[in-house]
Amino acid sequence: MTTVSTNNVVTVYTKNNCQQCKMTKRKLQAMGVDYHEYNVDNDPKALEYLLEKGWTSLPVVVTEDDVWMGLRMDKLNNLQKKMKIS
Repeated sequence: MTTVSTNNVVTVYTKNNCQQCKMTKRKLQAMGVDYHEYNVDNDPKALEYLLEKGWTSLPVVVTEDDVWMGLRMDKLNNLQKKMKIS
């Protein structure tokens, strides 16, 4: 399981029926960001990893140099600027 982002690829941990997860993925797609998704409802190891790290809210977004929980438009916009995506 990938837990660290490389080459501007983002990792997103999600769950089913999570509106913040859906909105985060939509924003990443609109920005043209490649991301790997791990759905904790389907992947017990992903859930275990998040709990070990103390992350209890979803989505969890992991970039090359940052990690955050929840829908964080400020972080997504900063990611867009950093990656120089139009």
